[in-house]
Amino acid sequence: MAKKSEKTKRVKSWKRWLIIAMWTVIFIGITALASLFIMAKTEVLGPMPTFDELENPKTNLATQIYSSDGEVLGTYFIENRTYLSYEDLFPADRTQWLEIDGHKLPTIVAALLATEDVRFFDHSGIDFQATARAGIKTVILRQTGQGGGSTITQQLAKNLYKTRRNKEGMEGNAGTLAAKAQEYVIATQLEYNYTKEEIVAMYLNTVEFSNSNFGIKSAANNFFGKEPCDLSIEEAAVIAGQVKAPGTYAPLKRGEPNEKARVRRNTVLDRMAAAGAISDKVAGAAHTRIKKYSRAKLATSGEHGTNINTKFTNSH
Repeated sequence: MAKKSEKTKRVKSWKRWLIIAMWTVIFIGITALASLFIMAKTEVLGPMPTFDELENPKTNLATQIYSSDGEVLGTYFIENRTYLSYEDLFPADRTQWLEIDGHKLPTIVAALLATEDVRFFDHSGIDFQATARAGIKTVILRQTGQGGGSTITQQLAKNLYKTRRNKEGMEGNAGTLAAKAQEYVIATQLEYNYTKEEIVAMYLNTVEFSNSNFGIKSAANNFFGKEPCDLSIEEAAVIAGQVKAPGTYAPLKRGEPNEKARVRRNTVLDRMAAAGAISDKVAGAAHTRIKKYSRAKLATSGEHGTNINTKFTNSH
């Protein structure tokens, strides 16, 4: 009996120390996170956008020249980007609108949110569940390719205010951590100043796609010869799939179809099905559709000279 009692005491002692250690780690993590927020807010980690900059974010828009009959004669740009409102993204046919968690969405928005930020409408700029999951995978499991758990709003902060530029005196992980902290603070400020619809529209207008296409209008026009509101489900999946790594998932590589882009497109379709935007049957049918790729030179001049763009057409 004495031996059994002693063994029970050792087990209880071990459990008690384990609980103390766990809460110590949690406390240190929360304290460190709070400290980073305060340092970012007080600009210890670098300059933060002013109120005016938050209210009026700057983007490099392309200049288009039209003929008297409304034809585009040329586009001049540093970044090939044209602004669209959230309403501009919806298909004219309401039966083509998609839905995630009760929110009616344009096709491209459904593809984007299902892939990058499925809880977009539920958080206030920071998805703590995704952040914790990314932290566990990166720090504990050492899976460095799992992403950083950034929300659409955090990615918008990075796009608008260039938070990932080299920090003075900070390199490697320290610089990345400082940038992340700034993005957290800016994301909460953006959520306070803009509606969810405005945020996702700003994001799609600022994000970079492959082939020097900045913004959703440029990507849809140059990849598919369409307006964003006219994109099919699989076309939207191709574009949304590039957000993670535009160079890696560019639809064409040296003029040939890129297998990684096809696999990524199918991943996006599967996530759209998992989010309830489309059915498994629709996703499966889209998997098997083959795209015929053809290159087209468009008369688009600018800082970088004539721009060679890529168009995609359906092959049935």
